[in-house]
Amino acid sequence: MLQVQFAGDMRGDEAVCVVRCVGGEVRPGERLRAEGGGGGERTLVVRWIERYGHPVGVLVPPHSARVGLTSDGRPVGLPEGLLEGLLLRGEAEGGGPPRA
Repeated sequence: MLQVQFAGDMRGDEAVCVVRCVGGEVRPGERLRAEGGGGGERTLVVRWIERYGHPVGVLVPPHSARVGLTSDGRPVGLPEGLLEGLLLRGEAEGGGPPRA
């Protein structure tokens, strides 16, 4: 599960954000549900993860990283759609508060 810390900019159809991992492991290619944030519920796909200028294959708590996100068929909608504090949950994750 990721929490948006800073919604950066758009690169084509990709949103570039700074996120913090607050639960589980997140990998490129993973599908996440964005709930709320002005854009309703939608599915986002993690295209890449970068820490300290280097690509990484997995992000685990409590680390932060820059990520590239795309949407399944709908514009991601920065900055309105990805607000600071927005939780992005893995599709298999249930509800409940984020784990730190």
